[in-house]
Order: sequence, then C-alpha cells, then structure tokens
Amino acid sequence: MPKPTVVLFATGGTIAMNTPSGPSAGGGGGGAMPALTGADLVKAVPALKRVADVEYEQVCNVPGPSIRFENLLDLLGRIRERFADANVSGGVVTHGTDTIEETAYFLDLVLGRGKPVVVTGAMRHAGLLSSDGPANLYQSVKVAASPEAVDRGALVVLNGTIHAAAEVTKLNTQSVETFHSPDFGPIGGVFEERVVFVRSPRRRRALPVTAITHKVAMVKMAVDPDPEFLEAIIGARPDGLVLEAVGGGHVPQTALPFIDQAMRQGTRVVMCTRVPVGPLLTETYGFAGSETDMRKRGIPFSHHNAQKTRIKLLVALEQKDPTAIEEVLADPDW
Repeated sequence: MPKPTVVLFATGGTIAMNTPSGPSAGGGGGGAMPALTGADLVKAVPALKRVADVEYEQVCNVPGPSIRFENLLDLLGRIRERFADANVSGGVVTHGTDTIEETAYFLDLVLGRGKPVVVTGAMRHAGLLSSDGPANLYQSVKVAASPEAVDRGALVVLNGTIHAAAEVTKLNTQSVETFHSPDFGPIGGVFEERVVFVRSPRRRRALPVTAITHKVAMVKMAVDPDPEFLEAIIGARPDGLVLEAVGGGHVPQTALPFIDQAMRQGTRVVMCTRVPVGPLLTETYGFAGSETDMRKRGIPFSHHNAQKTRIKLLVALEQKDPTAIEEVLADPDW
C-alpha cells in the first residue's frame, strides 16, 4: 500500500530556531533565532519516512509574535492549492507557539472541514538537548496522515495531545505541556504509533476570505478603566471592538458610555471574558454593565478568548453576505 502524502508548510517559530554560534546578529540579543527551513525540519526526523511521503513548502520564517495576516493569507492559498491535488492526504503547519492558536483558529474558520490541517510547533528550540520539535513534528504528520483526522477541522498537536483549534490555548510560558483545551479537554492523542480520537469538534461551514481589510481593537476590562484610553480607542473608529469583560460578562459602569459611542458610530462590538475557563453568563445579574445589560444593548457574546474572538470578528466582517456576518456573530461558539 502506498504511503500517504503530507505537505509541511513551514512558517518559522521556535521549532525552526537555533542558537547562533557567534555573536547575535540583527539585535536579537544572542538567543535563539530563525535558522531552520522546512527541508531542515524534515531531514532532522528520518522516522517520518515510515509514516508518509513528506513534501514541504517554505511560507515564511518568522517568530510567532511577528506573523502577519499577509503570511496567513499566503499560507491559506498554498494549502488550498496543494489540497486540490487528490494525492495529498493532509498538511502540517509549523508555527511559533505564541500565536499558534490564532493561526489554527483562522484556518479552522476559513477552510472548514475536509483534509486535515495540523498546526504544531515547539517550546524548546533545536539548540537545546530537550528540544520537543522533532517529536511534535513526527506526531503531527502521523495525525495529518490518519484517515481518522478527516473532517475534524484544523487541529493543534503538541506533546502527544490533539486539540481542536477552536478550543485550545497556551497556558504556560515555558512548559512543553503548555497547550490545553480548558473547557472540554483534548479531542485525542498519539499513543505509541496510534492516533486516537475521543470526540469531534463542532462542524462549521467554511467562511471564504481573500483578504483582511478591517481593523479590530481589543480592550481588556479591569478596575476603574481610564476614560482617556477608552476615548482614544473608540475615537480611532475601529471596524470592530472585542470587549474582554471581567467575570461572567461584566463591564465597569464608567466604560458604558464609550461602548455606546462605539456602537452608535458603527463599530461592531463583541464581548468575551478574561476568565480562562467557562462561558459567559446570560441572565444571572441585572446591574448596569452586567451580562443582562450588555445583551439588552445588542452586543453579541463569544465563548472564545479575546485573541480568537478578534480573529472571528475579522473573518466575519470580511463576509460579503450581511446575513452570514450576523449568523457568525450571533453564535458564541462559532
């Protein structure tokens, strides 16, 4: 039986970094820098040959914090192009872990279901004895090559664990066990040579995107927010505003006039919570700025964190059909 073909789309990140042998160049401070290409990553894991025929494309080679939408749109185009080949079974995207959940969620929204896309990275670069990149890459290729991964949307695979892109987040700055799905847990894992799924993420239709033309701001609520900063953000007239509420969906009363102003000027406001686990409430409290009050103001809720809610709002605003925009924003779990 022929081996499946999996395409590696390399974008950079710690998995592609190493420590320079000499003085640091480019103002990086002497630490790990982007150094390895997709070809290098494949070459470093000879065991991949047992799993699949791995081809590779170099999309970019940047640290996770520096990924841009132009990179993501290039990545999206290349995935679509390669997946049009019936001989390609799936793809693996290597990426910086700082923003891996945003890229994975973006791909989940715009690609929908079909051939598996697995996003992976590393917490420890190639210059360390304990580098986790090779194992993560091997397990990700295993998942991408598995028929069981088809129609599950974009996935994130690190440290032997499979997560749904819409559910996963980074919770530790250094641990290799940093990625978790706080509300419902992972959807599967890689055990020895077996890819095991215990559940499937929710099915969504793909939301077509060819560009990101809108601007979305994020505002984190806290004790006594400064009105000057709120005024500056609202005054910039963003197309969208992600309101990261406290608790179960609560906003300081002093922020309400600025939120009302944003809505009057046409800014689409969506609310999530800064609390890492649990959905927003809907009808428990009734004070000004409570979740009930925000619903009465017509603000849609999102059960994702702020960074994913921003991606969701950006993708929604790019939809040509106003009905599609409302459908996406009205569903807190989309």
